[in-house]
Amino acid sequence: MSPIELKNTVLGQYVGNPDAEGEGKFGYLDDPTVPKDSITPTFATSVMYIQNEKWDGKFGLDEGSRAVLL
Repeated sequence: MSPIELKNTVLGQYVGNPDAEGEGKFGYLDDPTVPKDSITPTFATSVMYIQNEKWDGKFGLDEGSRAVLL
């Protein structure tokens, strides 16, 4: 697999859904322990290029979020 490059990566911060119920209603900045001006990424997705015959010419996507990384 080739190294993951920043140009093939998207970082973000999850936001709440006001129409949701429970935990989905709140975003990262709604957490009282998080500074209101925080720019800490809580989500990442990357394109990965795997170099072998089976995957030749194809790519994979990998993503992670706060729920996965903690």
